[in-house]
Amino acid sequence: MKNVLIALRGVGNSGKTQTLRQLYNHLQSKKYNIEQVFFDNLRLDGKGDFGVLIQINGVMVGLTSIGDTYYDVSKNLIRFADNKAAICICACRTFDVKGLGTNHAIEEFAKRKKSIVEFYEKKCTNSPSLQADINSIDCRTILDALISRC
Repeated sequence: MKNVLIALRGVGNSGKTQTLRQLYNHLQSKKYNIEQVFFDNLRLDGKGDFGVLIQINGVMVGLTSIGDTYYDVSKNLIRFADNKAAICICACRTFDVKGLGTNHAIEEFAKRKKSIVEFYEKKCTNSPSLQADINSIDCRTILDALISRC
């Protein structure tokens, strides 16, 4: 199986973390094997960014909502690879403003690990009541991409 990197790309405060948390909650409710929660500063209590390794049908999947800086994205993708994740899912910014940004970190990692990269654009709205529905749709899109590979 070819390594895959799925990136949820969007502007700040567009719902990337909430969408990826919703994905995690769905996978957890389906009783997938949650192998390990690492990164001491990350929480699964519903607040803030997180990172997990999940095994789905024998495939190790790394999932993190951290996507604000080149350093954080690179560090977390390397940790996933070190833990034998065949599929990595992360958040990233819409575009790199200057210097080395999150998109560059993803492309660099994918080239080094010979991974396929799939970017999914995070949809957002100014309406908080509609944003939850949009997050659910985006979650389903990523879930479908993930499950089709496991």
